[in-house]
Amino acid sequence: MDRLKSFFLFQPDKLLVGCCLALLILFVGLRAISAENTDQIRVNSGSQTYEPFQGVSHFEGNVMVAMAGTEVTSSQADIKMGSDGKPDTAVFTNHPKLVRQTGNMNQTIQANTLNMGLKSGDMQAQGDVTTHLSGDQKANDISIKSDTQVFDQQNGLMKAIGHVSVHKGDTLATSPEAIIILGPSGEAKKAVFIKGAHLVQNDQEMKADTITVELDTGNIYAEKNTESTMIAKDKDGKPTHIKVQSYLQEVDKDTGSMMANGNTVIHYDDYVIKGPKATFYRENNELNRIVMTGRSQIDDPDRKVTGDSIVITVNPKQFNAKGNVTTFIKSKPQQTASTLGTKGKTGSSSRNDTVSSAKKSSSGSTSKALNEELMIEQATKASEKHSR
Repeated sequence: MDRLKSFFLFQPDKLLVGCCLALLILFVGLRAISAENTDQIRVNSGSQTYEPFQGVSHFEGNVMVAMAGTEVTSSQADIKMGSDGKPDTAVFTNHPKLVRQTGNMNQTIQANTLNMGLKSGDMQAQGDVTTHLSGDQKANDISIKSDTQVFDQQNGLMKAIGHVSVHKGDTLATSPEAIIILGPSGEAKKAVFIKGAHLVQNDQEMKADTITVELDTGNIYAEKNTESTMIAKDKDGKPTHIKVQSYLQEVDKDTGSMMANGNTVIHYDDYVIKGPKATFYRENNELNRIVMTGRSQIDDPDRKVTGDSIVITVNPKQFNAKGNVTTFIKSKPQQTASTLGTKGKTGSSSRNDTVSSAKKSSSGSTSKALNEELMIEQATKASEKHSR
C-alpha cells in the first residue's frame, strides 16, 4: 500500500492518466447501457408463462408490449426468443392494435392477428386489417383495408391482399391486390392497384387492369383495358355521362384534366368519337371541352366527320374539326308516294379544311338542306321514269 501511495505521490502524470481512463470506462459503460435500453421490450399483462425448451413466453390479459416508438395491445401474445437469447418474434391474437409514431406520422394497425419481427420490424397482419396513416393535416389521412397486409420495413413496402380498399380524401380505390410504397417516416407515397382496379373520385369513375395513385400529389395513372366515366352538364345543369375507353389514362389532380391515349373511344350523348388521343379539360371543376389530336373521327346521327383534330365543347354542345376534313352526310332512306315506288339514296360526302357543327336541332342545318335536295332530285327522276 505504501508503494502504491508513493507511486502516485511522486508520479503525478501517472495519476492524471489513471483518472482519465476511469472516466472513459464509466462513460463507455453508460453509453452501452443507454444503447441496450433502446432495444428493450416492456411487457405488461395479467399473467405470464414461460416454456424454456421452446423459448416462448405466453402473455394473457390486457397485454401491452412497448418498444421504441411502437406500442401493441391485445388480450393474448406469444414472444419467442432467438438463438442469441433476445426477443425475436411476437404473435398477437384476439384483435390486436398497433400504434406507431415516426416523426409527424402516426400509424395505427388493427387486425385479427399480428405477427411481428422484433428485430427487423417486418409485420404481417391478417383478418379484417385496417391501417390508418395520419399526419399534420387531416386531408392527408389515408385508410387502407384488406384481408392481409405484409410490411417490409427495409424496402419501405406494404402489400395488401384480398378485398383491398384505399381511401384518401375524395378518392376511393379498390382491387384484389395493391402495393403501397412507404416513405422514410412510414408515410404512404404511392399505391399500385393490380389484377383489376376500380377508382372513384368526385364525379369520375375509372376501371383498368392496373391503376397507380400518387398519394402525395393525387395524380392517377391507369393502364390496359382502361374505361372511365365522367359527367358533363348542359346549360340547364342536366348531367350527361361520358364513357371513355383507351389503353392509358392519366388524371392531373391539380388541374382536373385527363388524358386518354391509345385507341381512344368516347361515347358522349349521341356522339361517338374515335382517335389516338383525347384530352379532357375542366373549368370550375366541371368538364367544358374535349380535344382530339391525331387523325380522329366523330359520328352523330346526321354526319360522320374525320379530321386531323377535333374540339368538342360541352356548353354549348358542338364540335369543330380541322385539317384535311372529310364529311359524310347521312340521309335516312325515304319512302316516296306509292305511285313513285322508289327509295332515296343514302349518303353524300364532302371534303374541306374545317367543319363546325352545333346540335342537330339547330334550324337550317346543312344536313337538313342536303336531305331536302336529295329528296327533290329523287322524286323528279322517279316522276320522269313513270311518265315514260
